[in-house]
Amino acid sequence: MGASIVPNRDERIMAAICHASIVLEPIGLVIPLIIWINQKDKSRYMAFQALQAVAFQLARLIGAFIGIGCYLVVGIAAIFLATPSGVPIPGRFPSEMLPPLVIAGIIILFAIGTFIYAIVGTGMTLFGKDFRYILIGGWVEQFM
Repeated sequence: MGASIVPNRDERIMAAICHASIVLEPIGLVIPLIIWINQKDKSRYMAFQALQAVAFQLARLIGAFIGIGCYLVVGIAAIFLATPSGVPIPGRFPSEMLPPLVIAGIIILFAIGTFIYAIVGTGMTLFGKDFRYILIGGWVEQFM
């Protein structure tokens, strides 16, 4: 994607919709996929932005599943490590519960950060700027 491509108004709006569809996740993943299928042979700009949005949302979804899986494994292990019987002692915060809380915090920060990043992409594409997700933009460009 070079700087020489100047998207028209419709392309900018559709690109913004692709990135903004993250608010409807996981079903929002279908929107950029449909736009990519419809526009891949018509507009290189649209194809790139839509495919980027698909890849970003897939990566975000996979990251969320991995994070939740880690949270569950560590959380269940922490419960059984807290006391030999697995029943918490009233009035005591076991230090074993700290790792699940840290993982939960990381999951929340990941979700908020990726959401904000997609909204930045929405704004940039709406104003006709070339937007690339870190790592994903280069991969998508090679794929195309």
